[in-house]
Amino acid sequence: MQICYCCFDGDFVIFFNNLFLTGLQKQLNWIQSSLLTLCSARLGTYAGQEFRQPIACLSIKMKAACPIVPWTEIEANGLRSEAFLFLLHRLGLLLPGGSPVGLYPRIPCDWDSDTLYSVALMMGPVDQEQVDFDLALVRKVQPPFTFAFQPSEVPMEGQ
Repeated sequence: MQICYCCFDGDFVIFFNNLFLTGLQKQLNWIQSSLLTLCSARLGTYAGQEFRQPIACLSIKMKAACPIVPWTEIEANGLRSEAFLFLLHRLGLLLPGGSPVGLYPRIPCDWDSDTLYSVALMMGPVDQEQVDFDLALVRKVQPPFTFAFQPSEVPMEGQ
């Protein structure tokens, strides 16, 4: 996966690269894929076929944040990493909380397809083969959050 360096300041690029070095690339791909699936659902790709992506489609219908559910042990391992959760928080995702609806990270319900696509791009390039919608339907926009952080805020694994 390639990082979209234009979106991050220097400290964030180093942090992002460190996540790759610690073996979290598959988990980052999972988050990107989840964002793109919700983007596709927002564009109406699954209209009449909601069973193909029931979580994304039901979240849109209910106007609720979309949970990013780990289906494999590899995906679940990312949620055990403080550094990975820190990244999700900085990307604007809602972190798991104590309520029943907050068991997993969630994508805010007010993100439109352009925002979803733009956040997915921050995790690497998106090719037409990766998605089941026409990339011409979305455009890169400025995300509704900032990446600014102090290096001292970054959780260190194993502490």
